[in-house]
Amino acid sequence: MNRLGALERLSLTLTSVDQKVNLLEDVSELLASDMSMVDIADDLMRFGDSLEKLVGKRIKYAVDHTKPVYTAFEGVVSEITLQTIKAGEESHDLATGFIRAKEALQASEGLIIKLLKAFLIPGFKLTLLLLITGHVGDYIFKQLMMTSPVAKWPSLSQLFYAYSDTLYQSTYKIIAIALLIPIVSYIVIQFVHGAPRSVIDKLPFFKQYRLMSAGASLSTMATLLNADMATLNVFRFMATRTTRYIRYHLEMMEQNLVNNVGRGNIGHILHTGLIDARETNRLKRGNVAITLGARLQKSANEHNKTLVRQIEKINQMTHYIFIFLLYGSLLAFFSAVFFLVMSINAF
Repeated sequence: MNRLGALERLSLTLTSVDQKVNLLEDVSELLASDMSMVDIADDLMRFGDSLEKLVGKRIKYAVDHTKPVYTAFEGVVSEITLQTIKAGEESHDLATGFIRAKEALQASEGLIIKLLKAFLIPGFKLTLLLLITGHVGDYIFKQLMMTSPVAKWPSLSQLFYAYSDTLYQSTYKIIAIALLIPIVSYIVIQFVHGAPRSVIDKLPFFKQYRLMSAGASLSTMATLLNADMATLNVFRFMATRTTRYIRYHLEMMEQNLVNNVGRGNIGHILHTGLIDARETNRLKRGNVAITLGARLQKSANEHNKTLVRQIEKINQMTHYIFIFLLYGSLLAFFSAVFFLVMSINAF
């Protein structure tokens, strides 16, 4: 498969998760209706949007050159989603592979966007509120200083002036901190692991990121196990295609498997600190009625449900906190100006 060109990469950057989800769902439905890959490629190229035309062209290339269909999606979807399509193709059930790929895409890329929004948007709002308070307060109070010395101002006016002046003087510091926090957080989630990370993972955002990583990892394990890949090979395969943080846990899982921890019980093998303790405890109990892959997928779904609930709670909490800060700042500002104007008029 030819590599993606610069324009194609730019087009993919502008593509939303929903567009990719709809594409995977559409392909799975067409396959389920017994449409051939050649016809699907033709349909996408003739009637699709920019993403569908790109994928249709790549599917046609794969079919014409007798390459696996999953190669048409290389660079288009994440590695986890790609392996799901590959597993379906290798098990001769490509339609189901695309359904699982859609679910994997929603679970990984969809949740990371929700998680980032839950923290970045409130952070942006707070930064904006501090900057506006500092600059507006500094401008208005400096105008009022021309009519009355600060020493004669009411206590509330003096206090709010000092507060807004501090914010104004700290403009560059506030912006630097607002930019630095996401950068440092990114470095931590990518490279920090081991004992320090186990402490960090209890903090907001990192706790949710661990849940998301656990859910995505379990879903990938389930997909690969359902494709008849051996458990040891699953850990090794995933370790070559992930971050240091996930790789660290996969290597620990591999050691647990090799050392026969818990006599090969999957719950004991996965007990490394990545998977939620409640879920590892459930996996330790076992269930002969369903396959290991199905059990891991069920656990992945539980992680995702927990994450969604936590994100909703964070959104609700940060919304009320911001409303409190916004109206509190407005009330304090107008009260400070009102009492100051009243005191000036009294002289």
